[in-house]
Amino acid sequence: MMSNEQHILATLLIKNLKVTCIIGADKYEREHEQEICLQLFLWTDIAKASRSDNLEDALDYRAIYDEVVRRVENSKFNLIESLAYAVAKICLQHPLTHKTKVIVEKVGALEKAESSGIELMLEK
Repeated sequence: MMSNEQHILATLLIKNLKVTCIIGADKYEREHEQEICLQLFLWTDIAKASRSDNLEDALDYRAIYDEVVRRVENSKFNLIESLAYAVAKICLQHPLTHKTKVIVEKVGALEKAESSGIELMLEK
């Protein structure tokens, strides 16, 4: 039997989240939405949720997803660095998220590349 003190660390993920937004610094990018693809990794302790099988004990990744989509779709960042940081801060707002990794890719931003992007890690 598992003691109440035992931790079970896990990484939840939201994979290939595709959203459009204004992102970039040049005139065309400021006037036209572009597709970005996000990967969100959320480190959390699942010990309590795995014992109780109760949603209230789990990291609510739906709430994180909803907030990220809302914020990104309404954003107008010049830099993907700023966008990635804003998304990471949203992920860390959830009380059960201990650490996050966010990958932001601008799809088709460079003509001979599938995407260009950034990977960012933040922790509380």
